[in-house]
Parts: sequence; C-alpha cells; structure tokens
Amino acid sequence: MVYRITLKSNPRLLLVYLFIPCALALGGLAFWMGGGLWGVIILAGGALIAWTLLKFTRRQMKTCIESGEEGLTFSLYGEEKAVLPWPSVRLAGMAQEEGKGHRGRKLFVYQEEGDKLFTVPDEFERFEALVAEVRGRTDFREIPLGKTETLKDKLRELLG
Repeated sequence: MVYRITLKSNPRLLLVYLFIPCALALGGLAFWMGGGLWGVIILAGGALIAWTLLKFTRRQMKTCIESGEEGLTFSLYGEEKAVLPWPSVRLAGMAQEEGKGHRGRKLFVYQEEGDKLFTVPDEFERFEALVAEVRGRTDFREIPLGKTETLKDKLRELLG
C-alpha cells in the first residue's frame, strides 16, 4: 500500500499555497508604491519566498511510503529511496509528545544496520492503517515523550 501526504490529510498545506500569491502580491505592491531600488528588492524577496514555499510543498507532496510483504520503502521527497526489510527493523512504535495532542504523534521505525531512524508524522493519509501494518510485523512500542525528551534519547535508553 502507498501512503503519502495529501491536502486532505494535511489541510495546513493549503495555508502555504495561499501564502504564495500573497507574497507575490505584497512584493508587487511594494514595487508599484515604492518603485526604485527598494521596490525591486522587496519584489525579489517576495518572489524568492514564494518560490521557496512552492519548492518545499512540492517536495513534501512527493514523499511517500510503500509497504509490502518484503518491508517498507521510504521515498523521500521523490528523490532518495530507503528500503527497510521487515526482518531488519529492530524496533518500531508510536511516540507521543507530551502536551501536543493529536499532532504530537509520530510513527517511528528503527533499523540497527546503518543506524537508520525514520519518523512518520500523522499527516500522512491512512496513517492508522500504516501504524496497524507496522504493529503487526515488528516489535512495536508505545513511547511517551516528556516536553524536554527526544525520541533519539529515549531509543538510546531502550536499546542500550
């Protein structure tokens, strides 16, 4: 099954898409009103911000996770692929950050070979199905994280 971030699973991305034309409009307004060197600088700054946001969101939308009988394949930003066969997954689970509610949940998968740790935010579509699939195939743990604790530190404690 393929899991990815979509506008439906992460509606906050809509705010980024709405901010892009606003940055361009503000830059254009500054150029129109101020003219001269400052207008050009502000217009260029607005265009740079819009371009950076567009690149960022497009890369995020290309990220996907494929699960199958053999394991998990993480396609990061549509460029780099990492394959984790199920037998090589040393530890997996759900980390819950204190005080962050629903947005503080992250699925994590750790492969000891190569010391690889992948975290998946709940912004992926069908997140619960991915969690259920990983739960059924790995040593799955529920890990609460305090406000100052990090997942890496907690895993170091668990793994020795």
